[in-house]
Formats: sequence, structure tokens, C-alpha cells
Amino acid sequence: MISALLLASQGGAAPTPRFVEVTAEAGVSVVLTCGRPEKPYIVDSIGTGVALLDADADGDLDLFFPNGWRAGGYPAGREPLPAFYRNEGALRFTERTREAGLARPGWWQGCAVGDADGDGRPDLFVTAFGPHAFFRGDGDGRFADRTAAAGLGDPRWGSSAAFADVDRDGDLDLYVATYVRYRPASLLDPDGADWCDFQGVKAYCGPQNFPGEEDLLYRNEGDGTFREVGEARGLHQGADSKSLGVVPCDLDSDEDPDLYVANDTARNFLFLNRGDGVFEEDGVVRGAGYDAEGNARAGMGVDAGDFDGDGDLDLFVTNLDQESSSLFRNLGVAEFDEASVTLGLEGPSFPIVGWGTRFFDPDGDGDLDLLSANGHIYPQADGVVGRSYAQPLHLYRNEGRRFVESAASFGADLGRARVARGTGIGDLDEDGDADLVVTVMDGVPSVLRNDGGDAPGWIRLLLRGRRSNREGTCARIELRAGGRPQVAEARASGSFLSSSDPRPLFGLGGAPRVDSILVRWPSGCVDALGPLQRNNTYRVVEGTERAVEVPR
Repeated sequence: MISALLLASQGGAAPTPRFVEVTAEAGVSVVLTCGRPEKPYIVDSIGTGVALLDADADGDLDLFFPNGWRAGGYPAGREPLPAFYRNEGALRFTERTREAGLARPGWWQGCAVGDADGDGRPDLFVTAFGPHAFFRGDGDGRFADRTAAAGLGDPRWGSSAAFADVDRDGDLDLYVATYVRYRPASLLDPDGADWCDFQGVKAYCGPQNFPGEEDLLYRNEGDGTFREVGEARGLHQGADSKSLGVVPCDLDSDEDPDLYVANDTARNFLFLNRGDGVFEEDGVVRGAGYDAEGNARAGMGVDAGDFDGDGDLDLFVTNLDQESSSLFRNLGVAEFDEASVTLGLEGPSFPIVGWGTRFFDPDGDGDLDLLSANGHIYPQADGVVGRSYAQPLHLYRNEGRRFVESAASFGADLGRARVARGTGIGDLDEDGDADLVVTVMDGVPSVLRNDGGDAPGWIRLLLRGRRSNREGTCARIELRAGGRPQVAEARASGSFLSSSDPRPLFGLGGAPRVDSILVRWPSGCVDALGPLQRNNTYRVVEGTERAVEVPR
């Protein structure tokens, strides 16, 4: 482990990039509605996410924002709508929601993107406080509502969702995290409320006041329909299920996707896949269910990544303030150590409420840093000493043996206080570095451009499965450049309520080229590639052992 950490701290010197807020210039102006401003209900506080997807097959990432609702509803014609923005290139977007077929009002929350029918065009699933929705993409920037036909309109309160081929039959199944059972009659009253006490201040009643709701697993039947099989596949855990975040990834290195679920005020779930899409929950025994003291925390967002360079995936969970975020270091074959204290994360994360999160490499130095989007659950926090509603984003820079909160060094716009929730990460301007999109409660999202340039070098993969699912979701990529190994999985899901760029992007830390790449597909096929030139995107088709440069 020590040698891996030392290796992760070496590499070419990379300039610190600067994140610049370009929301207005980019043309993004939607105001995201999240209940009433004073947040009298728990459903008002969760917020909404964002999806980064290439809906029109032009090679760049478009944006989709779910939008919310409020108690008592809205007059006809004045409802807040989701927003779809088409990327016109050079980080300029135009709003095309109605043309895209997505102008459907609802109390929307999260979103997941995946090619569910294997036609090469991304489809969109949207969770809600109320029936969920499924939109089939046509590849030309338009979507058709196929919720009823697909069997995906469950009315339970959904939060995050993720596509993954959990039974390895070649198509994408769908996991839907659901939160609590909550349908008070007072939601019909525009002046109603659910008040409890928060340190002497009147605030909405939290999740401990409501029973949990079982999560959903939809098996893809291969004919355009899905069948809910959560209980039969070992995923139902009773009252402990108050799920807000989920990430599918191979945590025990047996080449099938496992599931890690962040629960609010209850233990987190580690569902290990037996290989046939049946799961065993083993989070407590394996050290990933509770914090280091054996306590459940208020889990919000979650992601997985190999931050220490030892070849297996670690887990990061954002939590409530006064708890700190949790980093579970994988000791091998899904045995975990809660290492937030030793890795320097406990102190800076203790006073903040974390939501969207992602392992990523914003400075291109070849190791994974961590983003946490933050904001309190209660507007009333501004009246409590030592707390605030709007909070700065955190960027924990990987220094090899520990993480250092370094948002300020990445530019003033990154660390600006926001009431943030969902986070999507992807290369919006196709320049080889990762940009950020952060949703904001009752405000306009933040689009943050990475101005780091391509000095350290990068490489991006565009996967196309044949026996595996079309996008190669959950394929494992093992890269070596400049003597340094890197491991990642192809995955859009993770974070909180959001979906990121599905194309694996690696910073090369100054290495002159990529020496080798192994792509381990979900089908079991392995493609060996390389050497490859840096600063390029390559298309890799399963079983061909070829990487074809994609023209810019």
C-alpha cells in the first residue's frame, strides 16, 4: 500500500487548473425549483441533479436538468419544466426542451443515462417524488416518453438511479434508490408545513421521522420492457433503506458489477454480486456499512475510484455536517477501512453538508482528486451559530498520503458558497480536461470551465460493446503511462441525483504517450491496446484489439 501511495504522488508537474464560472456565457439560465424557499417539507430540501449526455450524436455533451415542484402546485401553464440544452460547440448551449420532448412538469429529482435498448442512442430515466419517467432517445436530440410501455412508472419517492448490466446478459438493468415513505395530506395545501425543532429553530422534520422505502432493481427484458426484481435478487433490507446515492462498480475484482448504496441516517449497503445478478449485502462485516466508530451517518452522494493506485476501487460518501464525509479504502477483495481521519478528510468535511461528489483528475497529474458539492439542508441554518445555508464547494487534492482541501487554489469561482446539490463532471468543450456542472437550490446551475489546458497530457476512450452492453458500462480499463498504472471503470453514474460523462478520461501526468491499455469488458472479453499517442480520443470496439482515433 505504501509503495502504491508513493507512486500515486509522483509524476510530471502539472499546473493547477483554474475553474471559471461560465454559466451566463454558456447560455444556461434555467432556475431550478425546490419547493418553497423556507423548506417546510423534507421533499423541498433534496434538490435536483444534472445529466451530461450526447443526445444528438454530434460528439459533444448536452445538458439535462430535472426541475422540481412545490406544495399546492402551480397554475396551468406556469409550472416549472425540466431543461434540455443542446451543446452547439465551444461551450455554447441553446435551450431545446420542447423540441426534445422533455417539457413534462413534475416533482423531478434525479436522472440516469444509458443505452437501455442497445441502439447506440442514450436513453434517459428521471426519478421523482411521484411516478418516475423513462424517455427513449432517438439520437437526434429528441426523446419519446416510454414510461408506461417500459414498466418504469413506479410512484415511490426516487432519488438517485444507475444503469448497469448486473446479470451480464448484454443489456443494461436499472437500479433506483428510493428514500422514505412520505405522502402527507398537507402537501396539497400551499400554506401547509411539517415543522420540527433544529437546535431551537423551526425546520422541516428529517428522515428519522419517516419509515424507509425499499429500493428497486429493474431487469432489462431485452424487448423494451423492464421487470422489478429487487426482492428476489436480495436487495430488500427493510427499514434501514433510506437511499440517496448509488454507484455500480466491481469492488471485489470478480468481473461483475456490485452495488454500493448511501443511506440517510442508516447503515450503507454493500451488495456483492454473486455473478448472476443475485446480491448479498455484506457492508457491516466488510467495513463499509458504518463509520469508524460503528455509527450510521447521513449518507448523501457516493462515488468509487482507485485514489491510491493499488488497482482496486475505493468508496467516498458525503454526509451531514458534524459527521464528516467517509472515505472507505479498499484493502483488497472488498474489505474496507474507514480512513477519513488518516487521509486528512475529516477536519475540512466536518462543518459542511456534502451532496454531489466525484473522483476525478482535474489537473491531469494522473491521480484522482475528490470534489464535494455542499450546502445545508435547512435555510434556517443561517440563524444557528457556526452554520450556514450556502457553503463552498470543496476540492480535495490528492497529495499521495493524504488529501488537502484546495478549492481556493483552483480559482475563486470554484470555492464560492452555493446551496449546491447535484454534480456532473465531463469535458464540455472537448479540450481534454474535466469541466463541472453543479445544481443550485432555487437558483441557476453553475457551469464551471476547467482552464487547465492540456499541458500534462490526456487520453479518452469511447467504448462500443458487442457482446457486452453497447456503451461498455462497467468495463474496467487498466492503463499504463510513464511507468504509472491507472485503473478506472466506464461509468456515468455516481455522485448525487446525477449522470456524468460516460467516456473514461485519463490525465497522463506529463507522460509522452500511453504505453498500454487493457479493456476488460463485462462479457469477459479483454482487448489489449497500445502504445497510443496522448491528447486524443480513441474508439475501442469490443473484441477488435484496435483503438481508432476519433477526429476532433
